[in-house]
Amino acid sequence: MVLVNKYKLIEVEEAHSIKKRLDLLDDAYYIDRSVIAPNRGLNGEIGAYHSIGDRSLPKDILEDLKKIAPKKDLPLTQIVVNRYRIGDWIPPHNDDVGPAYCSTLHLEDSEEGLSYEGGLSKNKAGWVNEHPMNFIHWVEPAKEERYSCLLYTSPSPRDRTRSRMPSSA
Repeated sequence: MVLVNKYKLIEVEEAHSIKKRLDLLDDAYYIDRSVIAPNRGLNGEIGAYHSIGDRSLPKDILEDLKKIAPKKDLPLTQIVVNRYRIGDWIPPHNDDVGPAYCSTLHLEDSEEGLSYEGGLSKNKAGWVNEHPMNFIHWVEPAKEERYSCLLYTSPSPRDRTRSRMPSSA
């Protein structure tokens, strides 16, 4: 499976500004995904990374992410920010429930990114990688601290009220 779409969403300076704001947040905003809502891989393994869901994001950051989110036929249903520290990773998995699509906004340039069967999509500040949720993907152990802003869309009203936190990118 290949990525559906890859395109520039915002200017590099705006991506870096969001990253700086996230850097200033206290660790208490983030949940440890190896403990709370762990993302189980295809073989049952559990990755190590931290996330902030849209209910916990500071309102100003949440509103800014909503404003810049890609405009789609499907409604924006959830925003999650993943933080990867050195060594953090997500195992190969398939998000086959919940939102239909994920638009991953990258806040910095990196040789790292989202791995999937057949390739690697490297992070590029201000760019979005958009993909369906039902394919196998993972994040290799991080070599540098970085963030991913996950912007989920779905047609289902059920998915808009789910507390399950998707995991990738």
